[in-house]
Amino acid sequence: NNIHANGQYGLIVLNPAGQEVDATLNWWGDATGPASDTELDNPHGADAAGDAVSDNVDFMPWYAMATTTPATQNVSVDHLGSIIAYSDTIQGGIDVVVSGDTINVAAGTYNEELTINKSLTLLGAQADVPIVNGVRAGEESIIRGKGTSPTTYLPSSVRVV
Repeated sequence: NNIHANGQYGLIVLNPAGQEVDATLNWWGDATGPASDTELDNPHGADAAGDAVSDNVDFMPWYAMATTTPATQNVSVDHLGSIIAYSDTIQGGIDVVVSGDTINVAAGTYNEELTINKSLTLLGAQADVPIVNGVRAGEESIIRGKGTSPTTYLPSSVRVV
């Protein structure tokens, strides 16, 4: 679902009993997810720029891109042990990240240019395969620069596993 470009709220719940409404897996108009009455609900706090939600709305995880669907949510963003968003692109995941978060990338080919401007960890599909004698079987994560060979430069704050 796309919940964006609304007036004061994208979703408001008038429920004195405090029962939450499930509004997960929605696009809120911005990769940072919905602005929340209780800023602590969204890891981006006051910087969350999507449509606003009231209290009693469970909105995590959300979709980082308007194009993300259940069939394309191949990238997930982990914040302090909880998935906060899904994306169909790596850049969409990067746009969600709060500095220090982890982006989990499913196996596949992602033809996109990445702008990485914060500290993060990228985990490929084989990240959990143990390293034995300095070798990991099933290596598949390759990041290419603008040329044709794999890039050797990444900012020191970016970790690729």
